[in-house]
Amino acid sequence: MLDAFTRVISQADNSGKFLTTEQLDGLDQVLADGNKRLDTVNRITSNASSIVTDAARELFADQPQLVQPGGNAYTNRRMAACLRN
Repeated sequence: MLDAFTRVISQADNSGKFLTTEQLDGLDQVLADGNKRLDTVNRITSNASSIVTDAARELFADQPQLVQPGGNAYTNRRMAACLRN
């Protein structure tokens, strides 16, 4: 699978043509969208700890049997593995 840049450049190269304005504008849009995705990734990464903490709190509040004896998250070791995965 080719990325957007390789695909556009290969098509132009195979036909012996320069990139058109529309193709360049399309690649510019890919870059702009990529920056938005990177911003989202950075926001999630910087808040990962609180995201996991909040999710765990809600999960164990909704399903308290998980942390009771016999539950899949009973004992600290099993709970840590559950949260890690």
